[in-house]
Amino acid sequence: MAIPKNNIYQLKREFALSQAQAFVCRLVGLEELNDPVVDHRVSFTGDKERNHYRGVRLNVEDNGDVYVQLRSHGFVSLQNMLFNLESQILANPPVNLVSTVTKSSSENKIYFSKYKVDGHWYRVTIIDWSPKEDLAQIYFVDYGNTDVINVNEDVLYPLDKLSEVLSQYPYQAIKVRMLLDNIPSDFVTVANKAMPCDQPVLLKIMDYDSEKVPWVEFFKRNADGGLFCINKSITMEAEMKKGDGTNSAKSSKRKLAHIDGAANNVPSGGTLQRPPLPDKGDYFKVHIPFAVNPYNFFVQPLASRPQLNKMMEQLQHQYKNVLYSPLSVEQIVPGNIYA
Repeated sequence: MAIPKNNIYQLKREFALSQAQAFVCRLVGLEELNDPVVDHRVSFTGDKERNHYRGVRLNVEDNGDVYVQLRSHGFVSLQNMLFNLESQILANPPVNLVSTVTKSSSENKIYFSKYKVDGHWYRVTIIDWSPKEDLAQIYFVDYGNTDVINVNEDVLYPLDKLSEVLSQYPYQAIKVRMLLDNIPSDFVTVANKAMPCDQPVLLKIMDYDSEKVPWVEFFKRNADGGLFCINKSITMEAEMKKGDGTNSAKSSKRKLAHIDGAANNVPSGGTLQRPPLPDKGDYFKVHIPFAVNPYNFFVQPLASRPQLNKMMEQLQHQYKNVLYSPLSVEQIVPGNIYA
């Protein structure tokens, strides 16, 4: 920041003894988020090698499995067809299609069933049976959740008899696995909180397991439009609850690159001591007053921010009636502290 020299004044001693409240930081691990990759992440080119997708979170399991829907024109068309079919059934129920569903007759079949929670109808398959074959566990193929029904009481319409197109339409719930070193015990709660089902997320496929299920990282935009990794947010929250940030840092697979001469690029704080910094791997609550780019930005310790604001108010009051600096240009020396 450049300011005219006639706006520089001699600082009172009481203000010159406080610690400097800003220092330079650089974000680590942003190589994958540079401009070209971000453009590729949000594009829909249809490239077979694309590994970034936009969707919404559906269902979360405590083992780290997450079911997602990828947003596309096909998804919108499916929703419209399902809505129209539900309207037709409610107006004129096809009772002639209702028949006894058994374990053998339901194999590889897809049905149209009513969900008890919201009263709407969805595409389902039967994935398990009770020993007496009166209860069945159904899987909602477009949403990833399950339910248990009584096949003698609940209605199951064979979808191929209602709509051949809907019976062959690809399932919309896609199972992925969140890439985490450790699954926290409250994973379902924190994942649902971090990824509300009405907010879009970005998925990046990192690898595939032996079952060909994708290992993914989830990203979401904050209120300011910035992208952040939900996986790392969940990991950090779990570490903070355990209080083992230091141990976690030691076992981290990522290695920090030491930047030679970085200290020479830190703006001079004169003779002021810098605020105390935490040990490597510990967490540090900060306020970011100024940022140039992810490689160059300033932070202030959040704990001392009230004292800083109070000092700034005192500074304004002290110099509010001062019109001209008592210093000459020759008296202004780099490295000294001025108001």
